[in-house]
Amino acid sequence: MIFCVFIFMCFICSLVIHEFGHIIIGRCVGMKCCWLRIFRVAFIFDKKIKLIYKKGVAINSVGECGFANINIDISPMDMMLMFLGGPFVNLLLALIGLIGVVQTHYLPSDKYYAIILLINFLLFISSIIPIKSDDGATTDGYNVKELIYCLVKNKSIISLVTVVNLADFMYLGDADSAKRQFLEYYNTNLEEDDYYSMVLKETQAYIFMGDGEFEKAQKEYYKILNTNLYTEKMKKHIEKEMTWIDLMTDKENIDNVEVGNEYTDIRIKYLLSKNDIAARENLEKKFKKLLEKEIYEGTKIIENRLWSKTKNKVDGMSLI
Repeated sequence: MIFCVFIFMCFICSLVIHEFGHIIIGRCVGMKCCWLRIFRVAFIFDKKIKLIYKKGVAINSVGECGFANINIDISPMDMMLMFLGGPFVNLLLALIGLIGVVQTHYLPSDKYYAIILLINFLLFISSIIPIKSDDGATTDGYNVKELIYCLVKNKSIISLVTVVNLADFMYLGDADSAKRQFLEYYNTNLEEDDYYSMVLKETQAYIFMGDGEFEKAQKEYYKILNTNLYTEKMKKHIEKEMTWIDLMTDKENIDNVEVGNEYTDIRIKYLLSKNDIAARENLEKKFKKLLEKEIYEGTKIIENRLWSKTKNKVDGMSLI
């Protein structure tokens, strides 16, 4: 009985340690973990750690965690290290188990070390093999394979977690280095209908907007609208962006700019106050507070999305 309990606890602990391998490496390269799930138990990380459990929901992996990007300069190598963080700790635990088996051979405790070795070796193998399921779940090995493929083919490697915060951190982070990085990606040889090409066109439009070159930004948006990759809902979003460009040129009425979205209002006013340092600093503070609020509220939304009974994949990284 004790041995069976040990097997179960060893498996659960190894899964948790696997996920924390991702979290620790992710934090080192500038990624903040928003949630962590092991089977049907999830931890939501907002101002307080919240534990939730739901029955009867569809899950596509035994463990999973999601990140928010807090570092716009994250590199392909950083992403690769983050994906390999989980398998690496399992491999390390497997080696510890192997050493324990060798040193305690023929002793009663050798079977416990053997379980540590077996479980962690299996977790390492199952997570490092590149597999993608029908519902979109991917292993760490698959994510690493995609990164290597992009490097070999000279494709852009902007991760989805980077893309979602792309426009915002470009203005209030290190704008110069962000501009260099994104222009470098943008100038790579990408096929016209490639998803990343579309994302980078939008990035280029934001860069033009940040430089006050609104006509060039409009041209980039027209290119996006002429692709077949955007849904009608996404096209409406782009059309709104194009409308905001018109608002940005109205410098005389900058204080009266209202588009019904506080997040957008701050961004527009920030772009149009380049020569007013005090105003920009004040807007930066407001933006950062709003961003913290959105991340906090976003973790609340995750709770519902995480336990949706549909098979739609939750945004974030699918692990093992």
